[in-house]
Amino acid sequence: MMRVNYMVTVNYTNGSVCVAPGQVPFGYPNVSSGPPEPVRKLSFIPTLGPVSDVYAVSDVDEQLWPGNWVDVAPTSVHGGVRNRVYFDWHVKSFKGNSLSTATQ
Repeated sequence: MMRVNYMVTVNYTNGSVCVAPGQVPFGYPNVSSGPPEPVRKLSFIPTLGPVSDVYAVSDVDEQLWPGNWVDVAPTSVHGGVRNRVYFDWHVKSFKGNSLSTATQ
């Protein structure tokens, strides 16, 4: 069975990073609550926070991002840690069960 294990940047605040609604870097399709969010240029990322602190892709599981996704992993596939790729393209492991409070 295939599991959903990754997600791209979503709305969150964590330290010096603030990705507000309508500012996700990869955009978002039209939903019932409003118009689609546009895909942003790489030059936009520093307005969200330091590029070394804004994640592009993150491990995801039900504990980190509860959302009733089909086939999402129930817990971290790496035990107690998760991995992220940041917009300066480094990869870092982190602990925590919340996008807003994850420690790096």
